[in-house]
Formats: sequence, structure tokens, C-alpha cells
Amino acid sequence: MTHILGWYNYGNIGDESYKIAFPKLFKTDKFTFGDNIKGMPDVIILGGGDVLRPEFLNKLTKFPNAKKYAFSVNLRKEDLNQIDQFEKVFSRNYIEHKSPKIQFCPDFAFTLEANQHHGKELVKNIFKDNNADLYNNLIIITMNSFLCKRENTLARDYIAFDKICYDLGKLMDNTPASFLLVPFGNGFPENDRISNSFIYANSKFWKKNVLLFDKLSVQDTLDIFSAADAAISTRLHSGIFSTIAGTPFLDLCHHSKSSLFMEFIGKQEWCLNFWHFDYLKALAMIKEFLVNKSFYRNQVNLINKSAKNMLHQMIDQKIINAVTK
Repeated sequence: MTHILGWYNYGNIGDESYKIAFPKLFKTDKFTFGDNIKGMPDVIILGGGDVLRPEFLNKLTKFPNAKKYAFSVNLRKEDLNQIDQFEKVFSRNYIEHKSPKIQFCPDFAFTLEANQHHGKELVKNIFKDNNADLYNNLIIITMNSFLCKRENTLARDYIAFDKICYDLGKLMDNTPASFLLVPFGNGFPENDRISNSFIYANSKFWKKNVLLFDKLSVQDTLDIFSAADAAISTRLHSGIFSTIAGTPFLDLCHHSKSSLFMEFIGKQEWCLNFWHFDYLKALAMIKEFLVNKSFYRNQVNLINKSAKNMLHQMIDQKIINAVTK
């Protein structure tokens, strides 16, 4: 039995995407997923995600006889003292370390495929159901609920969140496009509907925008991204989904995992600092994406193709071992 340990079953689109990606990679569905390990698995895979943390690593120590792997994880220098317990670590970010146990690998979500035709139908139905006007241009926004102001928020972060929500509302008003605010975190208390609502409330021309409350599947979310002309991302997987979907995007970088991903795809210029958000620069870049749609879509499609090819080569060369055997 193989158990995949991570932040599963909490309605987070990024984490739930691995439930589709792992079976695709290993050509089997003989996995259990969860944040707790039941029974006595022969193999435990930690990942994917930002999970090289004590709350998960401590659980591994209870299974000394199981083979352990870390797949599609963030790896930091301070994590290097943890890798000895793993047979292999596949990191989704580059790290200068010569251990044979560490291998760079694109995020496993790159095994997914988007269906643009289905995405466009979903978008039409969403705007119709919400009695909203759907323009020729569509832009998706995802605001990470971890950034949302709350009781213990530092004053800097409290003010930055208010300011960026105001600026994004203004950007929505000054862009000839419809906007769809899509949640990736669907559970409480980290629910992106809450943070998305702050942006939506700052837009005056609300008739052309939809604040999405529906819980979408992983595939439907990806398909909707492929129907968009641009996106504004604050979650790693909304950036990854944009890339898979061929949709150019701005990443409002607030965490190393996002900035490292932008470095991997070679689009650091699309990474705007969350705490020093430049409204005029963001507005100009979004309008540039809309004016030259084909050019930027082709760029992103090439990045997606390259990441997929890298994954498939690693499978063909058996670098990603058949750990389920």
C-alpha cells in the first residue's frame, strides 16, 4: 500500500490536483491520500506542496520500516538535514546541492491537460447564472486568503492587503474585460471567497464581474483558466494552472515558492511584489497581454510544453521510479 501524505481533503484546488497527477505519473490509482497515515503502508510519499514541515515530518517517524519519498515539494536549505530519511526527494525548485537523493522536477500538476472548449462553456454559464455581462476579454483573479487581514495581522500586511484590493478593484474598472474571481482555497478559515470579496467590493463596474462562490472541481478550474485571456495570481497553483492553460498571468509574489516558480518558467518580469504593488505597471502589463493575445499565449504554451516534456523524459528514463511496485 502507498500513502501520499499532504494537505489533502480540505478543498484546496492545488493540493487536490495531485490526486489526479500522481495516478497519471505512476499509471496506477493504488494510492490513499490524507494528512494522516492509516494502517501500515509499505511506501509513504510526502507531497506535493510546501510540506517539508514538522507537522508532517513527525508523522513519518512512526513508520520506520516504510520506504519514504518526497515528491513535488518545496526544498529550502534549512530542509537539507531532513533528506536522509527519504529514498529520493523530487524538488520543484532549483537548489544548489550535490546530494544524489535530490532531483529537480517540474511540479507534478504539469501532467494535467486543459480543455479550453469546455472552459468557455463553463464561463458562459457562470456569467449567465450570475446575470453578468461577459466581455470579449476575460481575466481571472485569485486572492490568497492567507493574505487576508485579520486580528493578528501586522500593520504592514493589514495596510498592504487593503491597498492591493483597492488597486485591483480600480484595475478591474479601467480594463476593457470581464473579471472572474476564482477561489483555490475552498475551506475555512482559509477561504479565498473571503479575500476575493474585498477586491470585488472595490470595483464600481460590478455588472461585468463575477465573484465565484461555487466549488469547482480541479478539472473545471483548469478549464476555466484556459478560457481566460489573462490572470492575476497570488497562489502557486493558480500560476501553475495559468501556465498549463496557456494563459499569461501576473503573480503578486509574497512567498518564495511563487517567486521560485516564476524563476523556473523564466518570467520574473511577471512577478510583482505584493507589498510594493505598482498599479500602473500591473495595468500596463494586463493591457499588453490583451493587445497581443496570441503572442503571449504562444509563449506560455511553450513553457507548458517544456515542463511536460521534462516530466515525461524523467518517467521514460525511470528517474521517477515506480515506487508503487
